[in-house]
Amino acid sequence: MVAINKNDGTVIFGRQVKDKRQQLARDHYIFSSFKSRLGKDDEIEVAGRKYAPRDITALFLKGIKETLKRNMGLDLDNATFAIPVDFTPEQRRELKLAASVAGNSGEKDDRIFSLETVSGRLALEGSERASSPVL
Repeated sequence: MVAINKNDGTVIFGRQVKDKRQQLARDHYIFSSFKSRLGKDDEIEVAGRKYAPRDITALFLKGIKETLKRNMGLDLDNATFAIPVDFTPEQRRELKLAASVAGNSGEKDDRIFSLETVSGRLALEGSERASSPVL
């Protein structure tokens, strides 16, 4: 989940939003299904800035990256993303762009964008095969 303050554009994400959703609802726009909105022309203006679903997804991914760095000392620049099997080519393209905006350096490497079931297996394997292209 991502919440953007209606007045100053401050972004909050994840558990902070989930735990305080009712309190935040008055002063924030709250987004919970932004990944499913990828590829659509839904834009919303918050605090003078327009956000497309790709932008909201990028904010969420960037928030995860920053939290991992802050809490665990992990500085990730590459991640595997699970692409829902029903995503259109446009939605896949939008997810790749969002990952790039969030600081994922592998945006041109199709191996990091895989179907949900493949991503789960790659995460579990942890072997050299896990980073090879899936055919």
